[in-house]
Amino acid sequence: MRALEIRTFRLKPGNGQEFLKTYIAECVPLLASAKMDLVAYGPSQIDPDSFIVFRAFDSFEHSQSTQDEFYASDAWRLGPRERIIAMYEDYHDVTMMVEENLIEAIRAGFPRL
Repeated sequence: MRALEIRTFRLKPGNGQEFLKTYIAECVPLLASAKMDLVAYGPSQIDPDSFIVFRAFDSFEHSQSTQDEFYASDAWRLGPRERIIAMYEDYHDVTMMVEENLIEAIRAGFPRL
């Protein structure tokens, strides 16, 4: 079992394309360098101002420690943080323990952007 985080962003109207572009160009490489398992991400298929991110962690504790370290890092704070925050109104997280096969099914089911 692993911790699966599902994060949904409600973007400010009209920011969908710029958010996606910034997320792919800047956030994805930062998350990879922080060794976060970015399972899948992308815009909503029915709402251009919504975005979803799936990340997997070894445990709830690993999720918390990894994110604490990442969001305190200079790479994030001095990098895309302000641009990303400016493009969304709010976000919500749900984290649950799931079987690895569910994580892999989500990974396989999302288009690669």
